[in-house]
Amino acid sequence: MPCSDTNGYNGYYEHLKEKLANAEGRPEGGADLYQGASAAIIYVNCKQDSTVPTHEPVGGTVKVAIHELIHIHQVQALSGTLTSITPPTDTLGDSRFQVKNYHSACPTLYEPAIKGVLDAMPASMKLLTVPTYILVVPETTGIGSSSQVTAAADELVSLMFPNDCAGVTFESTWWYKENGQIAEGEAEYYAANVLMAPGANAYNDANTQWDGATAWAQRASENTGMVEDASRKQLFHIPLTYGRHNERWSDKLSCLDWHNNPVGEITYNYMKTVWRPATTHAEMQQHWITVYNAATYEAGFAVAFGQSWQQFVCDLETHYGIDRRTQTCAGVEVAPNITGVACDLDHGGNGDGEGLSGGAIAGIVVGGLAFSGLLVWITLAYYFRLWPFRRPLGLAPSAVATTEALPMLVMKL
Repeated sequence: MPCSDTNGYNGYYEHLKEKLANAEGRPEGGADLYQGASAAIIYVNCKQDSTVPTHEPVGGTVKVAIHELIHIHQVQALSGTLTSITPPTDTLGDSRFQVKNYHSACPTLYEPAIKGVLDAMPASMKLLTVPTYILVVPETTGIGSSSQVTAAADELVSLMFPNDCAGVTFESTWWYKENGQIAEGEAEYYAANVLMAPGANAYNDANTQWDGATAWAQRASENTGMVEDASRKQLFHIPLTYGRHNERWSDKLSCLDWHNNPVGEITYNYMKTVWRPATTHAEMQQHWITVYNAATYEAGFAVAFGQSWQQFVCDLETHYGIDRRTQTCAGVEVAPNITGVACDLDHGGNGDGEGLSGGAIAGIVVGGLAFSGLLVWITLAYYFRLWPFRRPLGLAPSAVATTEALPMLVMKL
């Protein structure tokens, strides 16, 4: 059966062309993966005025690529396709990470910078057994004319689906166990503060020289300012239970000006600096596998970390002086008081949160197993605090997921 006859393919193909054309001229990162596909795709943006590898946006773009790769691993685990964090035998070598800069729309220096840093990452970040293509697109425009966009999209789908989509499906089965806030916080913390910190990546140290630790510290400072601002802190909210309403949680956060990125970063920073400082990236990776094997996200969290999710949220709200903490600590979830806040919760605001949500990031072969059935479309409008994904991009039970919806789901990562 040709791809054009496969349910969900046409939606994905149009999404791919939209990413390449970037008609709205906005920076949005993301990743696409179908279960059963022969490749993974990550989207990042470039600054067209970059002339040297040490230009700050170059390293920032590389960080986004790592952030997206972490999201891919999270979804692989939640979908049951990644069952071990032990790196598989590397059969890809130099072809594991490949950069696509169509028509040199971006300064060519982005190509070696992205590939060099990704290749130099530790084996723990090389869990896939299919190639990952990183598409670099100008943040304010696309890669070229309409015909050039179509030609590029055709090449990419031939790489992802070389057998006319045989074995590829578009189904979402994992998103209701996803905790978008923890997913975002984990991805940003490790991409910046660990994997691109000075001394962590030889290629970055020698070439791009992007200081991820300083970038994370600055972000953490800005986030702390938000959660300590008396006029805003009481709207900070993370749910006690996750499930089929996940999409609406992210909508509400975005609507109330608390997007998944800062919420997730505040949440994970609290975990790393106060609640459980010894937590490692390996433990976070394993915890998504544990969640997959549990009935709910909360149950998996308790097994992974020895304390309940409710206790974690209780402690976090107590730490930051959130008024609802008494009810939270008693196991009663209370929504933020939005009296006087201009926010239409029925329509979810701009749906921009970034995180995993609603789609299925699949389509890769991990540990030698081919995925069959999910598309995850992690789309992060991740640059320069323009975060949150737009609904039409992600994974969402309804459509795209701001990286939560495939085609359709998109994941808000």
